[in-house]
Amino acid sequence: MNSFSIGAERALINGEITSASIEITDGFITAVESALPVTAADIHVREGVLSPGFIDCQINGIANINFFDADTEQMEEALALLASHGVTA
Repeated sequence: MNSFSIGAERALINGEITSASIEITDGFITAVESALPVTAADIHVREGVLSPGFIDCQINGIANINFFDADTEQMEEALALLASHGVTA
C-alpha cells in the first residue's frame, strides 16, 4: 500500500478556499481534512490553489495532434500538454 499526504495553504474544498490536508492511498483520495496541520503533510503546497483536475468529456486532440491518427510519440506529447493545462481525464 502506497500512501502520502498533501498539505495546502489554499485548497478548493466544497466550493470554498481553505487550508487542507489530503490523504492519498494507492492513487485514490482517502481523506480530506481541514483540521490536520498542513505542515505535517509529506508534500506542502505553499503557492497557488490545490484543486481537482479538469475532466474533458470530449476531446479530439491538442496542438495539431489528432487522437484518431496519432502515433505513440504524438499521443504521449498530447497527453503531456493536456496535463500541463490541468486536464487529468
